[in-house]
Amino acid sequence: MAFGYEFVDLSDEQKHARRVALDTNGAYLQLSVLFVLLTIYASAWMTWLVERYTPRDDGPPKSPFQRANNQTQKGVFGHTRLLWKRVLWWSGGPLMRGWGTRGQWVCGSLWSLWMLYLCLRNTMPDYWHVTKRFGMIPTAVLPFQYLLAMRSSLSPIQYLTRLSHEELKATHLILGRIIIIFYVVHGSLYLNGFIQNGVLLKRLLDYDVVFGLAALLSFVAISTSALSFIRNWSYRTFYVIHVFLAVLLLEPMYFHCHHTHIFVWQTLVAIILLNILRLFKIRTYDGQISLVPGSRLVQVIIPLNTRNSLTWGVGEHVFLSQITDQTSKFALYDVLSQWFHVNPFTIASLPGEDDEVVLVARTLQGSTRLLADAAHRTARETQAEGSHSTTRLMVEGPYGGINHVPDLKTFDTILFIAGGVGATFTIPVYRTVMNRAISEPGFRGQIRFVWAVRTLSETRWAFPSTTADRKNEGNSFTAVPKLAEIYITGSRSTRNTDTTGRNFSGDVELEEGENLLPAEEDEESCVPPGVVLQHGRPNLNVIVDDVFSNQHGRVAIFACGPRTLTDSLRCAVGKWVYLDRNVFYKAEVFGY
Repeated sequence: MAFGYEFVDLSDEQKHARRVALDTNGAYLQLSVLFVLLTIYASAWMTWLVERYTPRDDGPPKSPFQRANNQTQKGVFGHTRLLWKRVLWWSGGPLMRGWGTRGQWVCGSLWSLWMLYLCLRNTMPDYWHVTKRFGMIPTAVLPFQYLLAMRSSLSPIQYLTRLSHEELKATHLILGRIIIIFYVVHGSLYLNGFIQNGVLLKRLLDYDVVFGLAALLSFVAISTSALSFIRNWSYRTFYVIHVFLAVLLLEPMYFHCHHTHIFVWQTLVAIILLNILRLFKIRTYDGQISLVPGSRLVQVIIPLNTRNSLTWGVGEHVFLSQITDQTSKFALYDVLSQWFHVNPFTIASLPGEDDEVVLVARTLQGSTRLLADAAHRTARETQAEGSHSTTRLMVEGPYGGINHVPDLKTFDTILFIAGGVGATFTIPVYRTVMNRAISEPGFRGQIRFVWAVRTLSETRWAFPSTTADRKNEGNSFTAVPKLAEIYITGSRSTRNTDTTGRNFSGDVELEEGENLLPAEEDEESCVPPGVVLQHGRPNLNVIVDDVFSNQHGRVAIFACGPRTLTDSLRCAVGKWVYLDRNVFYKAEVFGY
């Protein structure tokens, strides 16, 4: 056998010792997960204390290439803090497009090495021992993998890490891939052992091997469905495969090996808790579905009463599905029938002020296509594009939000950057800041809002373009920011290249399709006062440098858009972070 491993005959005592070693190392892995979570929790408190008692900047450098004057006066503590800030910013940057961040790769690699060490520790030369370890170790971490999928803020992992479900999804994805790799090695080692001993055909008929292969194939299917091109093609397909198999695979795992029952039961408890918390978040509403004229956007408006409005926050999202049976009353059947017909939507309004939830999304596949089809049918029947279709909707949420944002009153400049429907995240935050600026005399921050869209029609959900549209909208949501800069990127001369020559390849939004207005110039004349229209892509380097060079003190940046936009923005902001400017950076990205 290779690497010093061989098939050895063990006595009963040796087999018992091997069993104890397997259970012990599984327990070590679970304790190490708890240690990591508690360390993150403690570091969050330490970071808060450091930021609280760190003096504010007296003034910024005039150029990103000019070092701040006070750098040499900070001492050992200041240089250490700056080095740590640079490391954190570097770790949050992308390794390669679509490959996650550097920090995710570093942490994932370190965790993989730790799991590998626990798999190999004290197993030489017993081949079957190391084979079993590659199955026991990933099973021990499985309950935490399911807890990472919990959307509710009551999740213990969210509480300890102070991270939202959206921020933990990357960890869930990476840990899932690590688990798959270890299970594949586990299965491969067993098959190799069967072949080496000439018992492959016999063992393939044994129930423990059959259940093991069924569980392994289920994990592979789950991992495949999580690939980005499948999620983007049809979120519902990804969701159904993911949720169904994640529950069903526990049965073959349970019967595959009775020594892992404790971990399977832990995972089952996590699944039950996850779904109970989901049920408490599900409500049904009567909503209006409409098409945004001239675009491929679908808009959903859900009226709320005052009591419900108070339970909604800023930057949150919901999972929405349409209940097609209009005659049935809300019951468990409705929940189960619509459980897998959901799609995530960012809340584009301030429900506490507007008494309504406004959702906007681009029509792709799955649930968004069903919503758009319903709006199309109503529009054809009334011969008026954009007409509303009233229907019963099942809403799960809200989830997420920006609960851990510092007090924005302490910032001197707040910059908002949105790409396409990414404004559904930035506009509610902007409105909250503006309301605070009006209501609090001590608010002194300067605010700038930049929004890039392919066509001006894509902004019509945020503000009616004509007086007739305002009357027809029938809702109070007129949220376009005053003094906003809207960049129309869809003109022929600038369709593929921004002012810096960077190619976004149409990634700000997908092509607008068949519903374009005949004359966009007519809409430009109806833009509300205070909105500055520009053609071409925004030069993010110029915008960011202007904010940092001309303003003093702390800067907060909120962004939402496609990966290319947020990556370019992060690159522009990074050179100022390295100069120790006090920056709060919050970016939401399409997909994950």
